[in-house]
Amino acid sequence: MRVKLTSRPDTVTVSFISTPFQSFGWSGVVPPYHYTSSAECDEDSKLFIIPSEPFMKLLEKNPESGFKIMQRITIIIADRLRNSHQALLKTI
Repeated sequence: MRVKLTSRPDTVTVSFISTPFQSFGWSGVVPPYHYTSSAECDEDSKLFIIPSEPFMKLLEKNPESGFKIMQRITIIIADRLRNSHQALLKTI
């Protein structure tokens, strides 16, 4: 996962997804639905893409599952924030 800094011309790598079944793109299900980073594959990869709107409808119909998924998304956000903070400090 790479972030574009306004103060620098290049991007900064803030996170690596290196094992199967890791998630990214959670901004698609969390308001305001704004992506702040981009992902690039360094090797051939297979991605499982879930469109946001039908996914959110499924979670609304299954609140127990939705709660568990949102708990997992919260963990992902916390990890990425921690990684981003550390990566950005290295650029200073």
